[in-house]
Amino acid sequence: MSSSSQPTPGPWYYRPSQTRHIVSETGESVCRVHRGKKAQHNGPLLAASRQMLEALEAATQVMPLGEEYDAVVEAIAKAKGETK
Repeated sequence: MSSSSQPTPGPWYYRPSQTRHIVSETGESVCRVHRGKKAQHNGPLLAASRQMLEALEAATQVMPLGEEYDAVVEAIAKAKGETK
């Protein structure tokens, strides 16, 4: 993800009973969760993704190097669109 293209600032919230949108704290729509059996599970997971990314980035500052560290770094890169 380029520096000129940043995700919508968090926190994000899932609004299942209204429009099934993930919205920012200011009410800006981040994305919409489509109907289906998994929507009730995918919505909260998507809403938490920004917070999880921030937590993973913080964790890399205190984690020892190793397989778990590499997995966290890989997940961060994937979330930022930096993987091939």
